[in-house]
Amino acid sequence: MKTTLLAAFLLLLASCGSTKQWETNRAALDFAVQEVETGNLQTVTARMQAVLSETSSKPADFAMQRFFSAFMLAQAHLAASLDRPFLEEATSAGSRIGGIGQRASSTGQRLRPSMTGHLTAAIYHASVARGMVGSAASSGNDRDGVALVPDRLASLGPMDADANLQVLMGSAYARLGFQAEVRNFLDGSPQLLVVESCGTTLDRLQVQPKLRPWIHAMIWEHLSGNDPRDAFPFGVLALEGGARHGLALPRQVADRIDDWIRTGSTIQFVCRKDGTPFVTGLQSCPNCSSPHLEYVAKERSATP
Repeated sequence: MKTTLLAAFLLLLASCGSTKQWETNRAALDFAVQEVETGNLQTVTARMQAVLSETSSKPADFAMQRFFSAFMLAQAHLAASLDRPFLEEATSAGSRIGGIGQRASSTGQRLRPSMTGHLTAAIYHASVARGMVGSAASSGNDRDGVALVPDRLASLGPMDADANLQVLMGSAYARLGFQAEVRNFLDGSPQLLVVESCGTTLDRLQVQPKLRPWIHAMIWEHLSGNDPRDAFPFGVLALEGGARHGLALPRQVADRIDDWIRTGSTIQFVCRKDGTPFVTGLQSCPNCSSPHLEYVAKERSATP
């Protein structure tokens, strides 16, 4: 009898401990969701790493929270790669990346923000999370009446979160120059290659707004060689990313898209109402205000 009571008492203690850990983890995830868009990304990554470390001995009990902790680590490093880097790398004196200056380390080395480091970390954590998606999907979002993840992550769910990570990885590969991986991803994602369904898919998957110009640029690159009419709206969306999503593409990338639209394509894009060609720096026809997205294609006139 005493043995039975002791076992029941120990089980109760274990249950109370798990409930407290679930609640602590949920609070950390809620913090990460709130902070990843505008807050301190280094703190986000530290807290998500802590959740993974503290739950490593009982992965089955914390499957949903572990999956979304890895998911948020990928999101944090992605956000850092866009405009809030905290990882650094050594560089030669006098160099700059994207207009961001450098500083000296304690050993005298010149340091600069490491976009490559953040992209690599985002791909790594996305891969880790994708390896957990099956367990998370089968575990559910409730333990003894405790909701395991914040509402925003619960509404996304493990399967759409996994699809979000695939988009994240594809865009990271594009920025790193791994074109074979990009082709494989986009060839398997036909819904992204049509501008209307691309927008609704990115909305459903809760893809970070500031990533979207890079996604549009990636799709433009994929389509521009063989399907210029399909590529054009993605080029426009990529160029208008600063106005639409608060983060413009680097000038070198934007100039390449702009040059292709104005002179590099085999066809010309003009206003459907008055035939005005695409004008750099505007979002619409200077004469009638028709949006660039409504421009139509016509054969480019041969040079005499």
